Order: sequence, then C-alpha cells, then structure tokens
Amino acid sequence: GRPLPHLPGQFAFLRLRGRDVPAEEHPFTISSPPGADRLAFTVKACGDFTAVVGKAQPGDRAVVDGPYGRFSHLVRSRGDEGLLMVAGGVGVTPMLSMIAHLAAHQPDRPVTLVWACRTEKDLFARNELDRAAAAMRHLAVHYVLTRQGDWPGEKGRPAEAMLRRLVDPARTPRAFVCGPAGMMRDVAAALRKLGFSRGRIHTERFSL
Repeated sequence: GRPLPHLPGQFAFLRLRGRDVPAEEHPFTISSPPGADRLAFTVKACGDFTAVVGKAQPGDRAVVDGPYGRFSHLVRSRGDEGLLMVAGGVGVTPMLSMIAHLAAHQPDRPVTLVWACRTEKDLFARNELDRAAAAMRHLAVHYVLTRQGDWPGEKGRPAEAMLRRLVDPARTPRAFVCGPAGMMRDVAAALRKLGFSRGRIHTERFSL
C-alpha cells in the first residue's frame, strides 16, 4: 500500500505474473512522477515481450524491482537551472516523469522539450504535455515528425540546424537525451557544437 520511492526519470525491472504474459523480467522507465497514487510504465509494443504486455488483465500480479538509474534532473542538475530534453519515440518516458514533477514543484523552471516521432499518431503523450505546458509558463514543447510530410511543425531528425533554432544554450545549460542509439549520438554531437560541454549532456540507453 506504500508508493515506490523513486526519482523522476528512474527505471525499474518489471515482471508480470499473468496467464497470458511471459514471466520475464524487463527494465522500463517509470513514467509516473514520484508520489503519484499509481505506478505507471509506458511500454511500446516492439519486441517479443512488449508485444504481449497488453494481454495483462486487471488482477494480475506484478513484481517491481527498483528504482535504478541516475537519469533525473534531481540528480544531474542544480537549483533552477534551465533544462533541455531531447527524446526519440518512447524515449520520452523519463521526460514525462520529470516534467510532471517539475510542474508540481518548480512550475517556473525553464524547460525545452524536443520530441521526435515518426507520425502524429505516435505522439501518445501529447495531451499530457499540452497540459503541462499550460501549467508551466517557461515550458516549450516542440513536436518533430520524421515521416509525415504534411506536418506543419518541425520535420526530420533533430540535428544541429534544428536544435540551433529551438534551443538557447544560455537558457538551458543542462541537457537530457533519450531514444535510439543513433539519434542520441547525433544529438550529443550537435549539442557539443552548440556549446554544451560533455558533463552537461546526460543520456539514457534503453538496452542491456
């Protein structure tokens, strides 16, 4: 009956015990903020295990081992310094937890989120982020689509030219990057060219 004590952005190992779900242990980011009345994981169906997670039923048991990780603004940043978050696809999940925590505790903190997905349908947390942007006057959310030519916003992969338009390094000195390995590598290189030091770029890899 007690909430799991975790920091926004951390992950846990999840094992489901249901008739239709394999009893395998896998790591997932905790997408709900600390102190929430529920523990939420956002899982993309892209592998053998994740493809059947949706078959879990109410009443099935779950074993949660955690929390783990240091990919959190409470660990990696100080005070009220500005934050840049760049996510690819489901890599936005630690950012969702951090932004929800910031909305509750530091609503005036400058935050810029650049979230790249394939199409508009993949923006699964758009309503949640729009609500956060309404509560945080210094939160700027940029949706970037890579495979939808009629999208009126930013298109293509987050690269140096795009980040230079969207990011003010003086206002957002601390960067958090999460997503596919290639995207993270390219974004980190682009941020270095924008003046971010290595020590101010933090990444989280969704692999073991």
